[in-house]
Amino acid sequence: MDNDIGLLDADRVSDWLLTHGLRAAVIVLALLAIGFVVGRLIPRALRVATAARLVGRPREEVDQRVHTLSIAIQRTVWAVLSLAGLLMVLPEVGVSVGPVLASAGIIGLAVGIGAQSLVRDALNGFLILSEDQYRIGDVVTVAGVSGTVEDVSLRRTVLRDKDGTLHWVPNSSVVVASNHSRAARGASGGE
Repeated sequence: MDNDIGLLDADRVSDWLLTHGLRAAVIVLALLAIGFVVGRLIPRALRVATAARLVGRPREEVDQRVHTLSIAIQRTVWAVLSLAGLLMVLPEVGVSVGPVLASAGIIGLAVGIGAQSLVRDALNGFLILSEDQYRIGDVVTVAGVSGTVEDVSLRRTVLRDKDGTLHWVPNSSVVVASNHSRAARGASGGE
C-alpha cells in the first residue's frame, strides 16, 4: 500500500512538472530573455537619443549621461519584469492571483498614504534624470551634502564626500542641486 502512495505522488509530481512546472520555467526564461535584450537595447537607444540631444559635447559627457540613465531605466525594467513574472508564475504553483491582487490593492492604498515620501522621491528622481541635473561621476552639492555622485536612482542619490564617507540622499530632499563639475566645464556643459 505504501508503494501505491509513492507511485501516486511520483505521478502527480511528474504531471505537475510536465504542465505547470514547464509553463513556469518558460515564463521565467522568457522574462529573463526579455530583460537581457532590453538591458542591451537601452544603452544603445539612449546613446543615439542622447548623442542627438548633446551634439558637440565631449564623448565622455555623453557616455556618462547614457550610463546614469541606463542604470535607472534597467532597474525599473527589472522591477516591472519581476513583478509580472511573479504574477504569472503564482497560478502555476496553485496560488490564486485574484485575492493576492485585491489584498495588494488594499495594502497598497494603506502603504501609499504612508509612503508619500517615496512617491516624492521617485518624482524628483525622474526629474533629476530627465533634466540631466547631475550624473554619476559629477561633483555636486545636494541637501547640504557635497561629494562625487556614485549612483542615482529614482529613489535616492549616493554621494561620496572628500573624506570617503558615503551619503544616501533621498531625492525628495533635493531642493537645490549645485553641479560643480558642470560649472568647471563652462558653457559647453550646460543645456
